[in-house]
Amino acid sequence: MTAEQLAKNGNSMAARLDTIETSIKSQLHGVQRIETGHWDELNRTHYNIQSTRIQQENNEKSRQACLVSNNEASVELNNLLRDMISGAEQVNDDVATANKVKRRMELDLSKFNDRISSLDAWLLNMDKWTKFVLDQTGNRREMFNLETSILTLQETIMSAAGSVGYKPMLLTIPEAGGGNDWLYTPFT
Repeated sequence: MTAEQLAKNGNSMAARLDTIETSIKSQLHGVQRIETGHWDELNRTHYNIQSTRIQQENNEKSRQACLVSNNEASVELNNLLRDMISGAEQVNDDVATANKVKRRMELDLSKFNDRISSLDAWLLNMDKWTKFVLDQTGNRREMFNLETSILTLQETIMSAAGSVGYKPMLLTIPEAGGGNDWLYTPFT
């Protein structure tokens, strides 16, 4: 081989080497772009994973705070319900007590009315009996003795009325020695 052919072959090889080098550089550049893209994608994925993890942690914290708040609200609601039930029981007790007091007052009123009716009937009988005695008595001394007995009887009546819780407003009898205007008033 001659020098000329060697030079030609060398130039041809150099040209082919240049072409191969250019091709390798181009492929390397493509690989670098792909690698850069993969790293960018990997970084984006990592960032998204981190963001998602942080969001999940924040969501869990919010959920825990909601659970605590709900538990506190449940406790408050239970306390309120317990207070309402206790208040209702107290109202029921008060109503029962009021009903007992009402029944007792009705019984007392019934007894009071019975006593008033009894005293009115007794006073009416005494008034009739006194008029009868006055009509039948002509002697002043007998009248004085009768009036003394009536005064004693009046004190007994007032004492009896006081023992049942009532007192007379007014009970008048004539002066000793005569008169026929005997006035009695109801007990109060």
